[in-house]
Amino acid sequence: MKPDWIGWMATVAFTSSYFVRNPFAIRGIQAVAACLWLSYGVVIGATPVIIANLLVVSAALFTMWRDRNRTQVLDTNGYENLVDRAGPVAQRLHLNSKS
Repeated sequence: MKPDWIGWMATVAFTSSYFVRNPFAIRGIQAVAACLWLSYGVVIGATPVIIANLLVVSAALFTMWRDRNRTQVLDTNGYENLVDRAGPVAQRLHLNSKS
């Protein structure tokens, strides 16, 4: 069996991230896609693919961990922004409530 199917799954996973608006979900999808690309690189023995996707997985997981206490809100122009749940904007928006 050819390893091409792993590459195609990685392509579908990564492409699907362009249709997601939540930054946390985007990073999660990209981490999964990079793991698939990493697997593909291991199977075909391509060191550049392995290293590049180790970096992508690391960056995606790190930023997910870093932003775990942030939430998405719309600003006055309708753009989504991440804000700290403990920050002054979050307090005004009652994001610290346990509801």
